[in-house]
This record gives sequence, C-alpha cells and structure tokens, in this order.
Amino acid sequence: MALPLTTRADILASRLSILFSTPSGTDAVLRTITYTLQFVSGALSTLLTKHLVTVSKALSARSPLLPGETLLVALAYPTPALARITPRVRALSALISDFRTFTRLWGLLGMYAWGKGIAANPPKDLTLKLAAWAQWSAYTAYQFLENRAYLGSKGIISRAGPQIMSDFLLSTRCWMVGVGMEFVRLGRVWQLRQRTTRARQVQGTESVELRKEEMEEEKAWATKNTAEITKWRLELLANVANAPLTVHWSTPGGVLDDTTVGFLGMVTGLLVLLPKWQQTAAVVKKA
Repeated sequence: MALPLTTRADILASRLSILFSTPSGTDAVLRTITYTLQFVSGALSTLLTKHLVTVSKALSARSPLLPGETLLVALAYPTPALARITPRVRALSALISDFRTFTRLWGLLGMYAWGKGIAANPPKDLTLKLAAWAQWSAYTAYQFLENRAYLGSKGIISRAGPQIMSDFLLSTRCWMVGVGMEFVRLGRVWQLRQRTTRARQVQGTESVELRKEEMEEEKAWATKNTAEITKWRLELLANVANAPLTVHWSTPGGVLDDTTVGFLGMVTGLLVLLPKWQQTAAVVKKA
C-alpha cells in the first residue's frame, strides 16, 4: 500500500523523482540550473569588478601623484565568501554543461526516431512539412558535429584543435538554422489556427440556435484552443531567447557576456521546465 503524501517534503521529492525519471525532464532541470549558475556568477563578477573600479578611482582621487609617480594598490574582495563562491559556482556550471553535452552523444538515435516519425506521418500542410524536414536536417547535422567536436576535445577521436573549434562553430550554425525554421513553423501554425478560428466564427453566425451537443463541442474546442495558444506562446518565447545564443556560439569568441548568456539560457530552461513541473503535480495527485 502506497504511503499517503501528507507533507510538502514528500510531495516535492515525489515530483522531483518524476521529473528526473525522464531524459527530457533531467535535461530541463540541469539546463535551468547551469544557466542560472552562470547568470549568478556573471552578475557577481560584474558587481565585484564595478566595486573594485570605484574604490580604485576613489583612492586615485585622494592620492594626487607627482609626475613620474605610480600608485600601486592591492584590493581584495569585499567579503572573502564571494571570492570563494564565484569560482565554485563557475566550476559547477561547467561540470553540468559538460554532463549535458555527454548525454547528447546518443542524440542521433532521437534524430533517427524523429525522422522516421516525419516520414510515417508528415504534416499535411506543405510549409509545415518542409519546415519539419529542414529542422530535422539541421538538428541532425548539429548533433553529429557536436558529437565529433566533443569526442575530439576529450582525445577519444583524432581531431586537431582548429578542427574541433570548426566543428563546434558549424554545429551551432546548424542549430541556428533549426531555430530559424522554428520561427517559420510557429508562424505557419499561428496562421492556420487563425484561419480555423475565423471559419468557426463564420459558421457559428450562420446558425441561429446551437444544439446542446454543438455548444459542448464549441466549449471543448475553446478550451483546447486556449491551451494550444499558451503552448505556442511559450515555444515562441523560448525560441526568441535561443536565437541570440545561436549567434553568440556560432562566432569565435562570442558576442555576449556571461551574464547575458546565463540569463537567456535560464529563461529558455524555465520555459521548458515549468510545463513539465506542472505535469508532475497531476501525476502526484493521482497517486
């Protein structure tokens, strides 16, 4: 007989257990954690740097120098705890990121299953069909190139440094193509939904009186449509946050600072994690 979930700790542990029981749930949690850590680490470093610069300027202003003199000042962190926490946060974030990359090594199997699904049941709309195949091709190339770069960086396969960097950059550019096609897919989905909504509205105005069954059907459709719109908006927000990251990692040296990268990654992680977290509540409630 299952023990009743009577405490918050029990419920929290049960929901986390459900979340970590699937690869997608585990990745959503780890993605959110690693980017949150990167955001916190970057924000702390920025604040500390600004503080030290301010102190240095203040000391320089109070200590006028004669021509040829130089003022040397040794500054320490405001609190020793921050000096210890910041590198540890970065180390943990890097470790989680490395683990997530490792778990994507068998991602090509998922690409195979995805491609097989598209071939067996392709979207009826031509635009959605082309977008699906374009995304599949882009993400398959991304996965292959990332796998080769990662294995090369670990010395498992023979790849020179420039080749590894090239693979990482090309893989991110393939990801960029996939993100671009996601905008196309989302735009087409919205367009088709708007057409369906207008058609149902026109059909409704033609009927003076709806039967009870039809009213129930309309209510159910409205509920489903609301849920789909919410899902669409979350997917759009996640894609908008991902877009700058694809640009950042597809250029040598990147174009964004660590704080911005951490913030954007944290946003995308939360947008993926929150729906999954809500689903665990329904599972625990049934138990």
